[in-house]
Amino acid sequence: MSERLSLGVDIGGTKTAVGLVNETGAVVERLVVPTPKDSAESLVAAIANAVRDLEQRQDALEAGIGVAVAALVDRTRGMVPFAAHLPLEQVPFQVLIEQAPGRPVSVDNDATAAMSGEWAFGAAKGSTECLMVSVGTGIGGGAVCGGLLQRGAHGMAGEIGHQRFIPE
Repeated sequence: MSERLSLGVDIGGTKTAVGLVNETGAVVERLVVPTPKDSAESLVAAIANAVRDLEQRQDALEAGIGVAVAALVDRTRGMVPFAAHLPLEQVPFQVLIEQAPGRPVSVDNDATAAMSGEWAFGAAKGSTECLMVSVGTGIGGGAVCGGLLQRGAHGMAGEIGHQRFIPE
């Protein structure tokens, strides 16, 4: 019996990583491509091409794909209301990306997804309280409080990089 693998996509401001991950959270295979910034359609096409490339190499994929994106994500509508570095503002991103590979997709903020991964498999495994700061093209964060991954009322829990500071 072959190993059960899931597919994850991490869309950053400069690069997009697409990887196959096993049940213990280990990355089995990974592709990295530049993040297209001209349109949502070109970004979706780049992701679909990388997904197809990995699917051709492996035959043990599960049904869905997890997508982490450096943006504010409205998970109830599958929308990206705001993306500082990507062409995704007010785009029904989940629907677009589901159509390309023809599989169910779950979209989340990249820092929240990273916190979830660390909580499930990494440095925060077993913790009931933890905070993570993500530094890349932007600054983000994720939090677990009371043994629950925090999202906040509007999906902004932990998003310290989008705070406004007024010098006076």
